[in-house]
Amino acid sequence: QSRPASLKPASSNKLAGAHILVVEDNDINREFATELLHSEGMAVDEAVNGQEALDKVQGNNYDAVLMDIQMPVMDGLESTRRIRALGDVPGGERFGALPIIAMTALAMAQDTQASHDAGMNDHITKPIAPDRLMTVLAKWIQLPSRSS
Repeated sequence: QSRPASLKPASSNKLAGAHILVVEDNDINREFATELLHSEGMAVDEAVNGQEALDKVQGNNYDAVLMDIQMPVMDGLESTRRIRALGDVPGGERFGALPIIAMTALAMAQDTQASHDAGMNDHITKPIAPDRLMTVLAKWIQLPSRSS
């Protein structure tokens, strides 16, 4: 007997084991994204503003960052610019290569352009569509192949 479609993993867990930083000041949005990533087998850390994201990125090796744009303390664009600047420091190559994906309610073309100009790799609009999120993550995350 086959399982109901709703229980099948959306991406057959190709991203299982990936370590993602979710940067979001809204508790509900952060919890939703975290639960969604956990359901696909990913490890998730959370930050509530851009400064916290900057600190966490320097202390951990993430496979990708999902970055809200509009946040208190430091917004996502400034945080991304500072993370990218770390890539110019000797030994900081990973900061230049780290996939940073805007996760924002800002959906206008100029918003997408602003994200790219700040150094973000991609742009996902809220409310988050789970399939779209997994497709974008799969595009940017390169996990080491686990062939047995």
